[in-house]
Amino acid sequence: MKQLLSTLVLGILSITTIFANTGNPVETAPTSPATNLSFNNIDGNRVSIQWQNGNGARRIVIARRSTPVTAVPQNAVEYNANASFGNGAEIANGEFVVYNGNANNVTVTGLTVNSSYHFAVLEYNGTGNSTVYIEKALAGNITTAVAPSFPPVGINITDITAHSMTLTWSDDLLKGSGHLVLIKADKPVNGKPNDLSVYTASNKLWSGSEIGNGNFVIYQGTGNTVTVENLEANTVYHFALFEYNGEDGKVFNVSKPLRINASSGNKPAKSTTVNNN
Repeated sequence: MKQLLSTLVLGILSITTIFANTGNPVETAPTSPATNLSFNNIDGNRVSIQWQNGNGARRIVIARRSTPVTAVPQNAVEYNANASFGNGAEIANGEFVVYNGNANNVTVTGLTVNSSYHFAVLEYNGTGNSTVYIEKALAGNITTAVAPSFPPVGINITDITAHSMTLTWSDDLLKGSGHLVLIKADKPVNGKPNDLSVYTASNKLWSGSEIGNGNFVIYQGTGNTVTVENLEANTVYHFALFEYNGEDGKVFNVSKPLRINASSGNKPAKSTTVNNN
């Protein structure tokens, strides 16, 4: 009987030891949150976010439109992330994980023009069911790009020849990120750029992107002049200059383009100037 009892005790101890050594080790939550949240390259549909990491092994970023992030990630749960807003794990209604990793930046896409977005960065340790999140989040918000309110204040055409002419314009003090110029032969420009669209510009006539019927992009950028080439002699050319904000996801002011026209010729012509009233 004594021998049988010893055997049972040893068996119980052995079973206890086996269960005690299984499973993931217990993690502790990070104690220092991320800091110095900043936003760069704010476009109509995307924004780049940077921060200084806390003392967690990894971190998630939660994004929400219009109102601050209130979602609280659950310990022992890892969340799938997707930098395209709305495609990552939805922790709470309208609150999506846009980043999960050990880096300190992410570019979030799929945003809406002229809308506010709120972000929260939360440090965590562990993986799988040993994941433990910090309680204090780093939070911040931005508004995506909106069209500039004011067009350039003046535009003029100089150095007119049979096959080229030069446009120069002056910016308003409240200028946007850049300018897009359309050209059309014989008739006024009747096309306009679309928000978030990507266009190719060329100062060689008919070589840039065509918007609508016969409207071609001859310039896109932050400068104040362009010389158009490959023109036909004795032809009237019409121009429209549009102001925009953003870089990859541009937002255009299409209600107030600055317009001007001039005729090419076989001899140099006097300059033409238009002021925006």
